[in-house]
Amino acid sequence: MHYHRMKLLAAVVLSGVLLLSHPASADASKLYRERLYEPVVLKQSLLQSFYGVPVGEMYLYAWSDSTQSWRLMPFQVDERVVMAEPNPLFGTKVRIFYAISDLTPDDGLFDADDELAFMLRDMGDQAPGKRWIDNDEAKKFERLEIRLYDRHDYDKAAFAYLFRSTTITEAVPTPYEFRYFPEKDSLSSRYYNVAIDKEFGILKTIQINPPFGTGVDIFDRQKIMINGTALISGFNVPLNSRNEYYLKVYPDYLGYTKKPVVRLVRETHQTVRLGDEELEQKVAFYVPIKFYPFCGSLEGGVALDVESINEQFPEGELKLFLNNIRQSWDLSPKAHGMRLYSTYNDGLLIDGIPDTYNKRLDKPVSEWILATGAQGALFSVTAYPDTVAEFYYHDNSAGGIGDAAIFKGAKDTGDMMSWGDHGFSMNKPNSLQLAFLMYFLPAGFNDRAKAEALYHHILEPALPATFTGVTVHERSGIADHRLLYNYPNPFNAGTRLTFETARPERLHCAIYAVNGRRVAVVAERHFSAGRHELVWEGRDQAGDALPSGVYIAVVQGASVRMERKLLLLR
Repeated sequence: MHYHRMKLLAAVVLSGVLLLSHPASADASKLYRERLYEPVVLKQSLLQSFYGVPVGEMYLYAWSDSTQSWRLMPFQVDERVVMAEPNPLFGTKVRIFYAISDLTPDDGLFDADDELAFMLRDMGDQAPGKRWIDNDEAKKFERLEIRLYDRHDYDKAAFAYLFRSTTITEAVPTPYEFRYFPEKDSLSSRYYNVAIDKEFGILKTIQINPPFGTGVDIFDRQKIMINGTALISGFNVPLNSRNEYYLKVYPDYLGYTKKPVVRLVRETHQTVRLGDEELEQKVAFYVPIKFYPFCGSLEGGVALDVESINEQFPEGELKLFLNNIRQSWDLSPKAHGMRLYSTYNDGLLIDGIPDTYNKRLDKPVSEWILATGAQGALFSVTAYPDTVAEFYYHDNSAGGIGDAAIFKGAKDTGDMMSWGDHGFSMNKPNSLQLAFLMYFLPAGFNDRAKAEALYHHILEPALPATFTGVTVHERSGIADHRLLYNYPNPFNAGTRLTFETARPERLHCAIYAVNGRRVAVVAERHFSAGRHELVWEGRDQAGDALPSGVYIAVVQGASVRMERKLLLLR
C-alpha cells in the first residue's frame, strides 16, 4: 500500500493573472482567492439528495456578491462502476472503475459511486436564500448549497450551488482547455502539456505553456533504481541486473475521459518489471492517472507491498528481498538555470555541475520539492512510511548516478545525463512504489514561501461543511453531515476522530484494515446534533496494538456514511 498524501487531492498555481473565471475582487480573505488551485471531488453521502438524477441535468453555479449574479462553473460528473476484477495475485476483488471506456458503461444516473469534480477557485459567495438561477424548471427542484471551509477558520468559506434542469442551454465553460490524444498518449491544457511513455506508462515530457512558462520540455524521465533479490519459481534473480523497476502497459485496455472539463482520468492495464524479470499477468493491475488544471497524480494498484506479495504466492514461486530503492525525477538539459528547493535545501542551481546538498528528511517522510525557473515550475509532494530514507539529488551533465556505492555497477538511464535529478533513497523499504503527485506551475511560483503555503494546503485541504437543500418554497433547508477528519495523521499513540451532525442519529464508528476486515469498534450509540470527537489509540478490539499501516475509519448511520484514511506509524 502506498502511503501517499496525494489522496488529499489539492492542486495549485499562482498569481491573479490566472483568475479567468472570477470577477475581479480585492478581498484576499475569500477562500476561493486564497486556494486558487485546489481541486474538489465530492461523492458518497454528501450529494445523496441528487441520487438518481440524470447526470446531464446537473449544473453547478457560483454566486457573486459584487455583481449580484450567478455564474455557471466549470465542472464535471464522473460516473464510476462497481465491477469484479480478477487478479491472480489477490484473487477476484470488487473494485470501482471509472466509466471511461466501452468496458465500463454506466446508466447515466448520479449515484453513490459517482463523483462531482470542480476547482475551488471557481466557487463564489453565499447566495441569499431566495435567489435562484433564471430558469423556471430549476425552480421546481431542490438546489444543493455546497460550503467548503478552512479547518482553522470556519468563517473563511467558499460556496457552490447544484441545480437540476433539462432546459439550461448555456454550455459548461471550459477555461482549462483539456485535450487528450490517445494515439500519442499525451495531454494538452491551457497551462501545461505532458506525454506518457506508451510502453512503460510513466511521464516522459512536461512543458509549461506560454505565457506561464517557456513551453520547452524540461523533463527526462521518472527513475526507480532497486537493489535486492527475487526468488521466482525457485530461481534467484538479482534485481540489480538492470537496476530498474518500471511498468509495462498491456494493449488490451486504455480508458480516458472523453470530454474533460476540470479532470482527465486515464486508466491502463499494466504490470511490473523487476530487473530483467517481467512478472507478466501474475501482478497485473489497473493504473489510473488523474490530471487536474494544475497537477497530475498516479495512485492505486502500483504500490506492491512485499509482505502481501510473499503471502499470496505459493512457497517458492515468488519472494522479494529488497535492500534499497531510489525514486527520483530527472530533468532535461532544457531545465538549465532553474533552482531547486526542499525542506532543507534552498535554491540549488540546476546547471549540470555537481552540488553539495543536504540529505536530511524528517521522519516519517513527508517532503515537498520545488524546481522553478523561467521555464515554469514543478512541485512534488511525497510521503513514505519508511523511516530510513534520505533526500537524493544528482546534477551532472556527464550523467552517472549519485548513489553508485549502493547500486554498484548501475548505469544512468533516459538521456544518460542528470539535470537536477531529485527524489528519495530508502534502505530496506517495505514496498515498491511508483505513485506521484506533481504540480505544473507558472514561472512566478518561485520561492520557499509559496511552496510552503501550497504544501500546507495539500496536507489540509478545504473541508466540506454544510450541504443544504433548499426549494423555492422552503427557506430553512436540511443540513447534512460534515466530513470525518482526524488529527494527528500520521499518528502513533492515538488520533482524534472529529465529525459533526446536524440532527440526532444513531451512528456506528469502526476501524477497518485496507483489506476490508474490521479491526475495532470505536463507538456505537446515539449521537446528538453537534460536533463530536472520538479517540482511537491504534488498537484492535482485544486491546492489542496494531502494526503500522493504513486503516480506514468509517462513521455510518441510516442516512450518512463518512470515511477517513488513517496512517498508523509505530
